[in-house]
Amino acid sequence: MPHRPEARCSYPNGPCIKVPQTTTADAFKAFLRRPAFGGAFADEPIATSFVNGVRNGILHEAETRNWVIWRSEPEDQIVAKEGEGYALNRSTFYRALKDDFAEYLAELRNPESVDLRSRFRKKMNDMAKEA
Repeated sequence: MPHRPEARCSYPNGPCIKVPQTTTADAFKAFLRRPAFGGAFADEPIATSFVNGVRNGILHEAETRNWVIWRSEPEDQIVAKEGEGYALNRSTFYRALKDDFAEYLAELRNPESVDLRSRFRKKMNDMAKEA
């Protein structure tokens, strides 16, 4: 007879099946790999470096680590190798963010996006309860 997962995991006193947890870093890297970013973060070392050097650096230390952020360079790309780190074209990155957000809003407006709309509604309701 196959094991059925219980409502509560009894590990270490018994077996259980747990759903693998996605880390914040993994979720952020998955976001950076959305089509709007044109493959700029497809390379694992670049995506990991961005999460650690830009996202975490700004969030935790108010500075980037091994990243420079320029207004219009590198030309025609989001990311380029720069010395020991990387350069981020903030204007191109911002346009990609705007494009991705616009696509997300369009998906939310589509009545056929039942699952996406349901998850959005649940998250908004949860946030409203906390406010």
